[in-house]
Amino acid sequence: MKPIATRHAIAALLTAAACGTSAQATDDRPCADQNLDGRVTPSDFNSWILNFNAGSPLADVNGDGEITPGDFNGWILAYNQFPDGPGCPADVVSGLQIEGSISFLGDRDAFLLQADAGDDIRVAISEPTATSFSPRLSIVAPDGSVVTATWDTFGFDLTAANVPTSGTYTLVVQDNGDHNLGSYRLTAIVPDSTVDIGNESLPSGTTLTRVVGLGDIDTFTINAQAGDDVRLAIAEAGGSSNFSPAVNIYAPNGDRVTGTWDTFGFDLTAANVPVSGTYTIVVQDNSGTQSGDYAMTVVVPDNQIDAGNVPLPDGATRSGLIDLGDIDTFTITLSAGQDLTIDVAELGSASSFSPRASIYAPNGDLITGTWDTFSFSLSRANVPFSGAYTIVVQDNSGTSSGDYQIGAIVSP
Repeated sequence: MKPIATRHAIAALLTAAACGTSAQATDDRPCADQNLDGRVTPSDFNSWILNFNAGSPLADVNGDGEITPGDFNGWILAYNQFPDGPGCPADVVSGLQIEGSISFLGDRDAFLLQADAGDDIRVAISEPTATSFSPRLSIVAPDGSVVTATWDTFGFDLTAANVPTSGTYTLVVQDNGDHNLGSYRLTAIVPDSTVDIGNESLPSGTTLTRVVGLGDIDTFTINAQAGDDVRLAIAEAGGSSNFSPAVNIYAPNGDRVTGTWDTFGFDLTAANVPVSGTYTIVVQDNSGTQSGDYAMTVVVPDNQIDAGNVPLPDGATRSGLIDLGDIDTFTITLSAGQDLTIDVAELGSASSFSPRASIYAPNGDLITGTWDTFSFSLSRANVPFSGAYTIVVQDNSGTSSGDYQIGAIVSP
């Protein structure tokens, strides 16, 4: 695409990709292509009228930041100049992974993303191959002010937390010094009640193994009720890479509940979540410069039976294995007023595995929990409710795997 003297070049709306995969994309879509079919034909005129009436940024063909009848003449000029006409703005859907390039000195690619006041905009950008190109990313508010911006030699993650107003935000990509050309991969998300492209529903207790690619962000959703705990274990699947998993948990209203990262893996709990609904779990590389495999399990301990759950009757003993990024659950039925004792022991003391156990009541309340490096007993006298109690077992740090044995005793 040729430079446009009066404005920044605006890149294309790009095709969606599944979670963890790269999109097939065209960079710098011709502005005359109003129906986004990849071609410039007379039918694009009808699409421009529709975009104009809808107030879509696509209709701003002359690039003055306003949608006016003057854009009609701009579309005619762009149509007649195809394929050498200007680029045009296009909406980007949350969760879309795109591929773009800075194709001439001074080039700017910009992507439009909708967000509400108080939302977080999270972006990961990375070069597919290290070159002299140093990507710079700016997040610009609807009023034109820069909310946040940064750059690095290879890639990075960037978050605009609690954006100030509702409207269309612009993500502007360029070379930091305008001295080099290069390509990039970019994913932008707005974690809220809208399910992102490529999102996966994650039933409680299910273990998934996935890949975070360069410039990639994965999202998962799980349902929880107000007051529930959302417990998560994640670990790098193959510890030889430089990938450092980072996880953030967002409430249905877009508020960030909790988040952390580590070089290999960790456990993360969002205790007593504030509202009922769909929670979004965001997984990415902490630096934005690495890719890697990971295993992750999320559990919401309540009266629903988790995937892979094992019954644990009074007097029974079970053996289990905690893999990397794994959580096991067991259920036992009690009557209100009974006492429960759980015995947990690591099978083989040579490993770094340190078992942790937590007991949840049928209503999802955590009633007790503890951990130790090898074995322990966990008791709760006079349980508050009748029903199925859930026992959650995991590695205390989330970074080790190991075998264990668990038993239950109920009295009187």
